[in-house]
Amino acid sequence: MSDTQPPPKKKRRVCERVESLNKHRRAAERAFRKLINGACETYKDVSSFCANFRSNFDTINKEVAQASYLQFQKEIEQYTSLLEWREQARGPTSMRSAKVIGLEDVKDWDNHPIFILSTPRTERTIVNNGRTLNCSDGEFLTWGLPDIKSFDRRVFKQFRLVFVIEKIKGGTHVQHRIKNLYMCLTKAKKNDDRLYMVTWTHFMETVLSGNVVTAPVWCTRKQ
Repeated sequence: MSDTQPPPKKKRRVCERVESLNKHRRAAERAFRKLINGACETYKDVSSFCANFRSNFDTINKEVAQASYLQFQKEIEQYTSLLEWREQARGPTSMRSAKVIGLEDVKDWDNHPIFILSTPRTERTIVNNGRTLNCSDGEFLTWGLPDIKSFDRRVFKQFRLVFVIEKIKGGTHVQHRIKNLYMCLTKAKKNDDRLYMVTWTHFMETVLSGNVVTAPVWCTRKQ
């Protein structure tokens, strides 16, 4: 028998492993950006459809509108049911918890996608009358508005669509996902402390069935 031992397996150098890791990260980042871009394109299409639907409600073909709504809803559900990510910074929000993609001046808004981050009530530090400003129940949601000096709230017009991002807890790491596509029930006024919203699906299904959307008391501005 030979005493010669087989040569040790060649180990990959640290620099090779780091480069392999970076390639994986870059590939994952490109895939994530493509998904976010897809969500933005869907937002633009739905926003344009919704604006036309409201402007021509009395004359629009309701069957055609119903078919378009169902198709758009299928597209939105793909993002709300499948897309998740870990780091908040990777997502389409900023440290102010609100972001409008590709917009510098709200007066130039033209179906630009709007994203906001809604944290659970127990984590919210902004308190008003002993209650947090973020609240979600069923199809309705309220969201504490950023300071008027840090974010131009004029973008939040009545009937404007907003992607709401939420945190998912329970695992090893906190994940983020698109909770749903919501519609502003009212215009965000200068003295408002919160935004009032309803899911776009509930709004469309209610209106297409010939009814009026009625918000609960907790999701209604006190005059």
